Amino acid sequence: MSGDNGRPLFDGASAQHLTYLAGWKPWGRRPHVTAIQEQMDAASQRWISIVEDHRRLNITAEQRALALAEREAELKHASEALAERATELKDVSKALAESETTRSRERDDAQTREQALAGELDAQRQVSQELQKELQEAGRRELDLSQRYGAEKMARAQLTTSLVDAQDRLKVQSMQHAATQAALESEQEQSRQLGGDLDLLQAEHAATQIRFALVSRLLAVPPPRNEGIEAFQKLLDDDYMRFASAEASLADEAKALRLLQSIQQELHLMAANPDIFRRTVVGVVGGFSSGKSAFINSFLGKDFKLLSSVTPATVIPSYVYPAQQTQIQAYSFNGGCIDLDAGFYQEMSRAFVEKFSFDLKRIMPLVSVGTSMDTERTGNICLMDTPGYNPGTEGSFSQSDRAVAVSHSRKSDVLFWVIGIDANGTTPDSDIEFLKEIGFEGRPVYVVLNKADLRSADQIEEILGQIEDEIELNGITVEGISVYSSKYGKEYEFRGKSMQDFLRERPKGRLPMEHVEDRINEVFELYRSAITESIATAKACRSAARALALDLMQGDVQDAATMRSATQNVETINAAMNLDALSRLLVDADQINAAFLDAARRVLTPA
Repeated sequence: MSGDNGRPLFDGASAQHLTYLAGWKPWGRRPHVTAIQEQMDAASQRWISIVEDHRRLNITAEQRALALAEREAELKHASEALAERATELKDVSKALAESETTRSRERDDAQTREQALAGELDAQRQVSQELQKELQEAGRRELDLSQRYGAEKMARAQLTTSLVDAQDRLKVQSMQHAATQAALESEQEQSRQLGGDLDLLQAEHAATQIRFALVSRLLAVPPPRNEGIEAFQKLLDDDYMRFASAEASLADEAKALRLLQSIQQELHLMAANPDIFRRTVVGVVGGFSSGKSAFINSFLGKDFKLLSSVTPATVIPSYVYPAQQTQIQAYSFNGGCIDLDAGFYQEMSRAFVEKFSFDLKRIMPLVSVGTSMDTERTGNICLMDTPGYNPGTEGSFSQSDRAVAVSHSRKSDVLFWVIGIDANGTTPDSDIEFLKEIGFEGRPVYVVLNKADLRSADQIEEILGQIEDEIELNGITVEGISVYSSKYGKEYEFRGKSMQDFLRERPKGRLPMEHVEDRINEVFELYRSAITESIATAKACRSAARALALDLMQGDVQDAATMRSATQNVETINAAMNLDALSRLLVDADQINAAFLDAARRVLTPA
């Protein structure tokens, strides 16, 4: 007899005893032994059947537990509990087998074992019933879970619908937010633009106030009381105007008037700052972007520099002379002067001046700049910075710039002709025209080929030779040509005299009146020449008229009316050719010339 998994129901000792009893035949088989043997066999059969039923139940329970585990997570717990119960049943069955093995040794325990087995079978039935109940409960729970799943699915569908609606609302809100954000950014941009416009207006207002303050100061400053200047002004307004009205010989009287007005401005400057005109005035002339201001800066100290840029910078002529401390003065049209801050003066670019609604040079014709200079190189000179006479772009005051450049360049004792060789390396035609207009005869001219640091040595040699030929071709006499770099303050090479030698040869100073007297005499020499020419013309006309009259009298003119008409024409010619009036004009020119000279001398040496 074997038990579960092929194991015997009774242990070895019990089976041996049974076998022994079965084969013990000294007195034959006892009926009760046989009966016990049969009962034991029947019990073994029932046990096998129970074990088989138990095995089938276990398999069924496991299959159902697996099914429940696959269907729902919650049934897994029940399956695990069922598996635990099956394990316990196995343990109990095993314990029962061990107990039956142990009790098989004693026949009295057989019935007890059968009862125990019956109890176990009852328990197994109960377990099966409980499992059935649990399976039913699991079914109900599965149904409930299915219903809950359906409800949750419907709720999820509703939530999905709500989510779609919410997303649609969110898109609308996002679009509205984007529109609001765009409107906000537009408002902010407009605010920034308005802020920028306000800043520009404030800056323009501040600049306008600065310009207004400058004009107010220039107009309010009284001219210095000077008897010589007052006498010069009275002569210009009265005697000269009467003389100019009576005199009709000079064709370009406007030029003569401009020269006298220029001399008057020079006298104002001499009275306010005579130190300038006791020096040799070196006019620095050149076209647009030739580097005139940079050239002057190369002689100045580190404390102050003139405004220099790639656009036309110099607008107001500036007289730069050596001084211990930087002092800048602006001169008004009536001879008064005001002090200017160095920073403000350096901001007086063309753009600043063009903001005025008029030509600032009319009320502020010039500026003087006293600052530290390298006197070892320059000597006792005053450098005059003038506007470019051929600005690169048409400006509202370009013609005025040229007129001012011509007027002030004529006042100079020496000319520095600056040519920028960074462009094409030739003498501009406008430079030649300008030099001929201001008159270069009788004053030293020195050529500066500026910006040499932008050219190679071979290029410089080629440019130098070409410019020498052009200068000679135009009949301009120069004392030297310097290849110079304003950036480094360095002379690379030269022709004729070096720049240093040329500056050393300048006189240590000059008598200011000599220059002014020469310019006054130049004006009235124009009148004397024109009047003398008119006298010569008048004499020639009167001689021709007398000859005509003699010819008429000696001729055979029979018509008395024709004779009277010819005689009247001759008398008209003689009356028009008033030699006495022209002679008086010549005397008046000498007298007014002397009066102007006397007034000019009284500017620096008051009576």
